[in-house]
Amino acid sequence: MPLKKVEKFMIIGLGIFGSELAIDLSRKGQQVIGVDSDRERVNRLKDILENTFIIDSTNLKGMGTLPLMETDWVIVAIGENEGASLMTVGILKSLGVNKIICRSLSKTHEYILDAMNINDIVHPEKEAAQQLSHRLTYNLGKEMLFIDNDHSVTETLIPSWMVNKQLAELDIRGKFKVNIISVLRDENVSKIKSKTVIEKLCKGVITPEFVFLEGDIIVTFGKNDDIKEMMTAKV
Repeated sequence: MPLKKVEKFMIIGLGIFGSELAIDLSRKGQQVIGVDSDRERVNRLKDILENTFIIDSTNLKGMGTLPLMETDWVIVAIGENEGASLMTVGILKSLGVNKIICRSLSKTHEYILDAMNINDIVHPEKEAAQQLSHRLTYNLGKEMLFIDNDHSVTETLIPSWMVNKQLAELDIRGKFKVNIISVLRDENVSKIKSKTVIEKLCKGVITPEFVFLEGDIIVTFGKNDDIKEMMTAKV
């Protein structure tokens, strides 16, 4: 089995979005450096991330002390100040950083980033709002990736009528026109420094003989109405 490639990320701005991103990347085995001017934010993550720095990202001299050339990606996750975000991006580019991902705070902010040749722009608030709207409309589970207005990939807690049964005997595809892509199950225990983390392990492509257990999260693809019918079925 090929080894997972480990990359080094620097995340500038450790608010809610930046800190959650940093923690999740670390949990996935990536190397993460956190940067923020707020000492309290940095201290919350210093025992989780590979390295942290208390630096004002709008200060050219301070930014020049960071190991920017040793990172694969620099992510500007600043969420409170468009001016600070743009200044940070400008400083990064002046220091020779090319692989920059930036959080967009508004349409105007995005236009300016695009003019600065930042092509990798993320919209966490917009994407979160779309996901929430879709989830509230169809009520299919907490995790949904909508493909279009009619189709989604969903993660939902297994309904009771599927527990302790094989995939083949359930005939989900035949009865509901829904594909079960995989299953997530609490099995993986890992450590981030001194902390133990229990994660759900993906079971990969499941076979017809696969037996579902209570507490499984099933990953499904299909029409939203068909998935909802499957989840609410009285079998």
